Amino acid sequence: MTISAPLAADAARLQVMRRLRAHGLTETMLRDDSPSYALLQRIPADQWAMFFDDWEELSAWRRADPWWQVGIRASRT
Repeated sequence: MTISAPLAADAARLQVMRRLRAHGLTETMLRDDSPSYALLQRIPADQWAMFFDDWEELSAWRRADPWWQVGIRASRT
């Protein structure tokens, strides 16, 4: 059984959301188009590149509220 490309992309976005939430980001923080400077201060500088890549990866879900809601609920701990 193979996973379709859109489904694989959504699974990857869910992993990204979980990774960002592990940094202590709230739902409100994740909804912003760009991270605040105060938020970046919480992330070690050597992780900024991955952090920005992850942030950009969620942009598709920020514009698709049903997917955003599913991702938020699935990433709660």
